[in-house]
Amino acid sequence: MDREQLKLAVAEKSKTVARAGLDGLRTAYADLVIETVQPNHLSLDLFSSFMPTVQMNPGDAMGRRVRRGRYPIRSMTPGAKHLTDVLSYQEYYTFMFDRLIAGTSHSVWEIQSGEVGTVETMRSELRADLFDDLVSRVFTLLTTAWNSTDTPSNYLDSSSGGLTQVGLEAMMETINNYAGQIKAIIGSRAALLPLYKFAQYREFVLTGTGTDRVAFQTPAFNEFLNANKVSTYLGVPVIEIPQVYRNRLDANASTLAWRGAAQRMIPTDKVIVIGGDAGKVALMGGFEYQDYTDPTTQPAKYVLHGWQAYGLVIDDIQQIGVIRTNT
Repeated sequence: MDREQLKLAVAEKSKTVARAGLDGLRTAYADLVIETVQPNHLSLDLFSSFMPTVQMNPGDAMGRRVRRGRYPIRSMTPGAKHLTDVLSYQEYYTFMFDRLIAGTSHSVWEIQSGEVGTVETMRSELRADLFDDLVSRVFTLLTTAWNSTDTPSNYLDSSSGGLTQVGLEAMMETINNYAGQIKAIIGSRAALLPLYKFAQYREFVLTGTGTDRVAFQTPAFNEFLNANKVSTYLGVPVIEIPQVYRNRLDANASTLAWRGAAQRMIPTDKVIVIGGDAGKVALMGGFEYQDYTDPTTQPAKYVLHGWQAYGLVIDDIQQIGVIRTNT
């Protein structure tokens, strides 16, 4: 569509708006296609492979009861009266829901001209941006579960040398010994890149030859060549969380400051090793919208807000291992 055709199309749609009234703005320009470069977006589906993500509604039970102890088992003596026990090591966790909200407003002229797309486009973009922030918050909370002061066993500081094979496998053993299984290894691409490299080979010391060593290619070698990443390590799924930025374009075009850490939403210096039942993520209700037309300005403004309630419960923090890297 060239400029003249666009002007004719806008003029035709303006007639539709005039006939339909102000509410016609919401649909009258839906078939005027404006190409928009969209950023990457995240989804809570990323978490479903290693932490249950549930949809809750008002009235649903919002607690999690966790049994810490076990019933004592004794040898039975026939004919004797045996002891009974009451477990008092049960804890009841309640989801504490936080609500995230985002809003936007535009002149009806901007909507008429197609500068900001359609109302449906604005809704979908607002929802996608809010969920980017939600996923970022949940992942950041998991990476801050431990630090070097709390526990040396579930936290490894590799900031001086970066993520290593020895360090990662030691953390995997820590989580596996406690949880009985490892659900996933998670991180941004920058944090996982050392894993992608050392996962391609296994090194062995040749018996009786002193320091002689031999390295064999693993199936990850071909996978990395074809997909530029590795999906499993020692049988454990590796989940790469795509990096997203708060602002893809810096206000000062002469600098590349937007590439800095302040704009990255996913930490690049943390790798998580997580067990099979560490916790749960919950959404309360659906994504809700509120929109209206503000006639107090000329031209009027279309105002849109959207919000979502979410909660995170960590049932067993010992099933989470955090490795700090140097990326």
